[in-house]
Amino acid sequence: MVVGLTAALLFVSACGTADEAAELPATGFDGDSGAGSAFPVTIEHQYGETEITEPPQRIVTLGITDHDPLLALGVTPMAVHPWTGLDGVGPWAEEALGDARPTVLPASSTPEPEEVLALMPDLVLAVNYSMDEAAYDALSELVPTVVRSADHADYAIPWQEHTEVIGRAVGKPDEAAALIEETETLLADTAAGHPELADRTGAALLPNPDGGYWPFTDLDARGQFMTAMGLRLPDELAALDDGAFYIDLSAERMDLLESDVLVILDQGGDEEAAQDDAVFQALDVVERGDVIWLDTEYLGLAMAHNTVLSIPYTIDELLPLIVEKAA
Repeated sequence: MVVGLTAALLFVSACGTADEAAELPATGFDGDSGAGSAFPVTIEHQYGETEITEPPQRIVTLGITDHDPLLALGVTPMAVHPWTGLDGVGPWAEEALGDARPTVLPASSTPEPEEVLALMPDLVLAVNYSMDEAAYDALSELVPTVVRSADHADYAIPWQEHTEVIGRAVGKPDEAAALIEETETLLADTAAGHPELADRTGAALLPNPDGGYWPFTDLDARGQFMTAMGLRLPDELAALDDGAFYIDLSAERMDLLESDVLVILDQGGDEEAAQDDAVFQALDVVERGDVIWLDTEYLGLAMAHNTVLSIPYTIDELLPLIVEKAA
């Protein structure tokens, strides 16, 4: 049940095939990863620590957004495990990817350790991911494997720490720090450039198949983006935050969604279904037309990625819509 709910909230679904994953690439990235020389490096995480003794050349990213900071650092993975609807990386990462064509592991399932090891990696990154200890043990016995820290839940690592960990793993800690500073400055400058959003209320959320909604909290990438732009959850809705990355809001308390703007991620048919929901349609924010429905093809996924590569894309593509509704 938990796995299914998490999958729904994260939009994880089909992408690629096992056969495609089995078609291993040649070692085209050997000697060309761009990794630095700050080795050996030891990274602590939820299952202990991992020592990486030399610059990795064949990197497999299992974390669903791990390839973004890696590419931003100038390092190309040999295989990626992307999100729903992406053939590989999102459009925000295509320039950094260039002509490289990493193997795409199916997003519809959890790659088995044997499948990953068959790629002959020399580093596995599974930072923004959910990996059980048995899978970690199977991988880490043969190849350095980095998972999330014990300080965060699965899929809840802040983008800054995400970038920092991956930067250390590939020997580019200074470059990672620069990327973090650059992106934080971009967010701060963007928010400062839109004082009309300061202290406005709003939420990013998913429709719940049971009739309610799942507004995202600050632990989630989408909630973090809203907060970074100066928006906050309505007080009564925020009071239901129990420390998870979303709030399970029943249909009976839909009134708590009243705010200046709502950003709703449509998983296919949700907007049409909402047209028949009289309670939802009676909300003031709906009657004013201050609801933004996002498809999950690109904009919704960019907001969910919340990486050093996707944040600028989200600012360019989504922020103007939010400003139009919330100002």
